[in-house]
Amino acid sequence: MTSTIYEPERSKWAAERLGYLSTQIAGATCAAKLWERLLPLDRQRLGGDLKAARERWPSNVALWIELRGVNPYRAVLDVAKKIDCLTQEDYESLLVEIGESVDVDEAIRMAVAGGGLVVVERPRAAYWKGEEVEVDFAKYGEPWAFLWELARHGKAGQPVDRDTFNGSAGTVAKLKHRLTKMPEFPVDLNDSIEVVGRGTQQLQLPREQIRVFELKGLEALGEWFP
Repeated sequence: MTSTIYEPERSKWAAERLGYLSTQIAGATCAAKLWERLLPLDRQRLGGDLKAARERWPSNVALWIELRGVNPYRAVLDVAKKIDCLTQEDYESLLVEIGESVDVDEAIRMAVAGGGLVVVERPRAAYWKGEEVEVDFAKYGEPWAFLWELARHGKAGQPVDRDTFNGSAGTVAKLKHRLTKMPEFPVDLNDSIEVVGRGTQQLQLPREQIRVFELKGLEALGEWFP
């Protein structure tokens, strides 16, 4: 199930730069450089072998999308920056052009405006299709915990199960029921949560349409990526 995502109009400079970078970061040499700069855990997630990873995800953009759950434009910028093909200044400027930002408040605003599901750890808030989900998540801790984990796992392309919540076989179904039966919870977002196995459910949204902003330390928020 998908939702309509707004894409901002880009300047001629941004369109040309994105096209150039897409070509510049392609190929085996850039793939090897990117692989060297990945964390060991990230390489493990991709199978632990560059040749096998290249066979499964032929482009560096596709590989990055698999790791981080971002859209292709963000993947181009992230890969280019990772392998030193893009300055920090241009990276930040191009992020704005694709509807994102390194400034967290602006990034949240843009994410909400872009549609999809956005969850913010503090103060607890969730947004769906550009509108705030009017559930008092400060009051209802268990529904929030379920939505939070559902979003994080969905961003990583994974389901939630009993182990996610240290519960029993029926824990996931019970938590989902408590959240989705709230009158303020969007019906179409509920429809995006599907059973994928016994005691296992997953948010069926494209990963790039799920944005998670978590605490990075005591006070500062930052966007979370798998």
